[in-house]
Amino acid sequence: MKKSQRGFSAIEGIFILAIVCIIGFVGWYVWQSKHKSDSSSTSSKTQSSNDKKTAVAMSTYRNTKYDFTFQYPSSLNTYLNNKYEHEGSLYNFDHEDTNSLKPGKFMILFFIQDRVEQPVDLLDTEWIKKQLQAVGYSYGSVSTPQIKKINNNQFAMVTVKDGEIHTTEKHVYIVKDNKFYTFNIASVPPDDEATKIFEDLLNSLTFTSQ
Repeated sequence: MKKSQRGFSAIEGIFILAIVCIIGFVGWYVWQSKHKSDSSSTSSKTQSSNDKKTAVAMSTYRNTKYDFTFQYPSSLNTYLNNKYEHEGSLYNFDHEDTNSLKPGKFMILFFIQDRVEQPVDLLDTEWIKKQLQAVGYSYGSVSTPQIKKINNNQFAMVTVKDGEIHTTEKHVYIVKDNKFYTFNIASVPPDDEATKIFEDLLNSLTFTSQ
């Protein structure tokens, strides 16, 4: 009878030990899972915070006379005067800098002509040259136009070699309501960041009457 009691006690002890081990393992597993979840949450919050820091603040330009808008980085210097709505400029340098177009610097300009020589032909290089001459723009050469479409606006994109300061510029021409819109970017040498800003500006270009 005593042996049976001792045997029962040993089995009972082993059983209790097994339960303690199981409880310990479950507790460790729960702690590990929570720790990983907290780490993941912290990492996600950190990434979200970094994304917010790297987000570029944008401003919107509205031209009430010619009825269009576009977006641009708020960090750029601008000459956007509603008194002279037929032209404007955005640039990433001090406008008093006499050597403004140097490596890493760029300028985006636009101007509008109220009259367009007829018939309109955005594919005709000679026709485009006449439009440039009409506003007194000096150029060395003009590439063959490429027709593209953004926001339902058909435009011609050309590469213009400047005749005075020897820069290569990307020009975009849009004809709308018998008006000739020119957007162009100049940088020395061609700059990837500047090109992306210019492309984003064109993608945001909207005529409110369209």
